[in-house]
Amino acid sequence: MNKLKSIARLRRLTNLQPGNADAYQELGKLYLQVQLFSSAMTALKKAYALNPGDVFNAVYVGHCYYRQKDWAEAADWFRKAICISPRDNSAYWCLAGCYEQRSWFRLAERYYRKAVAIEPTDSIAKRQLKMWLRRKAKGEYLGMED
Repeated sequence: MNKLKSIARLRRLTNLQPGNADAYQELGKLYLQVQLFSSAMTALKKAYALNPGDVFNAVYVGHCYYRQKDWAEAADWFRKAICISPRDNSAYWCLAGCYEQRSWFRLAERYYRKAVAIEPTDSIAKRQLKMWLRRKAKGEYLGMED
């Protein structure tokens, strides 16, 4: 099924079941994939309002802000996700990315490392840390302050 048909199906579902947080989360993720950020934000914030205990609702809202280069808002949502589930490492490496974008390099490295420490077998977290260390070793951030 193509994404537009999936969006239409999920919109019908959310109309029939307005309290279905999972449907809003899936709808928001699809909107993100097709870069409809305003629609994604609306759906994802609705999912969060319906189920604030689901860490991924906060992570996806943060991701939406990140994709729009709003590093401060994205960071706020990733910190919310960490408060919801301190043992879920994805919010840590997402937060590290925000810190890196804001040139807060010590914090970025701390959170990349924390993501790997929480889940040492997570290939995404390990790849993010490895890329960070490679950029750092190349001196990409020399002379930049954090």
